[in-house]
Amino acid sequence: MSKINNTWAKGSVRALITIAITAVLWILVKLIFSLNLSFFNPINDALDNYQLTDLYFNIHRSSDHSDVQNAAGSDIVIIDINECRSRAEIAGLLNRIADAEPQLVALDVIFGNASSVSQAEDDSLLNSLRRLPNLVIAKNIIPKDDTTFTAESSFFADQQFATEAVINFEYGVVRHFTPLQIFGSDTLVSFTKCIADNIGIDFPNTTNDYLIDYTLPHGMILSSHEQWNDEYLKNKVILIGDLNDYRDQFVVPVTLKGETRQAGVSIHRQILATAAEKHLFRKVPTWIEIPVSAILIFLSTMLSYFIKRRSKQNEKMSAVAIKWLLNLMQVGFIVLAIVVAYCLFWGSHWLFSVKYIIVGFALIELIDKLLKDIKKWIPCLKFGDDD
Repeated sequence: MSKINNTWAKGSVRALITIAITAVLWILVKLIFSLNLSFFNPINDALDNYQLTDLYFNIHRSSDHSDVQNAAGSDIVIIDINECRSRAEIAGLLNRIADAEPQLVALDVIFGNASSVSQAEDDSLLNSLRRLPNLVIAKNIIPKDDTTFTAESSFFADQQFATEAVINFEYGVVRHFTPLQIFGSDTLVSFTKCIADNIGIDFPNTTNDYLIDYTLPHGMILSSHEQWNDEYLKNKVILIGDLNDYRDQFVVPVTLKGETRQAGVSIHRQILATAAEKHLFRKVPTWIEIPVSAILIFLSTMLSYFIKRRSKQNEKMSAVAIKWLLNLMQVGFIVLAIVVAYCLFWGSHWLFSVKYIIVGFALIELIDKLLKDIKKWIPCLKFGDDD
């Protein structure tokens, strides 16, 4: 019994050292990236450009065979105004849309005060806008620093026939949406929440971040110069934007129609579909992730230690066989963690990341070798090794 207790104690020491070094390295990495040094940008971008949620969504996307016509969000139609060359043309398009009697129109376009535009064009545009039901218009927030910002709005934003809302996305890869966005001391309603509240989609009233489900079907897209049947738009939600404006293109975490960049109006549609489908996924809080990861790293280190102990007593096992057994054990832990996290993700709409676990497992063998080297340099130290 004392031998078993001694083995348990030595394995526990080794496991705790592994967890401690993993935590220190993780903190150091975070501190280094927080310095914003330019030569770390490629590494930081590479880490940011892929997350475990991307794997979950891509797996789900490959197994999804839902019918586009019956999917949630299929009542949302995008109209592309890329071919419109003037405000007069857009005004004519808006009249066509108004004649089709949609449920709501959201304009993901900002019309500034342009000196090259005639008053007649502006008046024509205003008259067309007033005909649209439940009109939502865009406001772009441009931060100057952490506390101050400026707002970019259309020239008619102060009039009473439309509701203005914020179109901003997160910086970098667009994975999340925030129903209420904080800028300085102001809390502003997002573009998609404003639309959802008007059409009866249950949308959270919070500043928390939610993941965008890009696996959902993308619905109907019409061109401004296309001749469509009014039935396509009757009682539908119409999103109007430019699908080819490079200034309104954002990086997304999945490949859609061969592209990894999507127009802002397309992302707004996916957010609305995500809320309509109630796929409101959130990340498990860090204070839960870290203890669970530490427990799994502890168990894996203990198991690794016991395998080594037993293998030393078994003369038939070669060093190569032992190494393969340990590698398979660690891979098995990681695969199991990912599978469990994936099931929790789709079952409870909470994401449990395995990034801490993967880092810890990768360090187990490295730390084991490091401790042996330290013991050679300082023989009086004991780290649970019996060599």
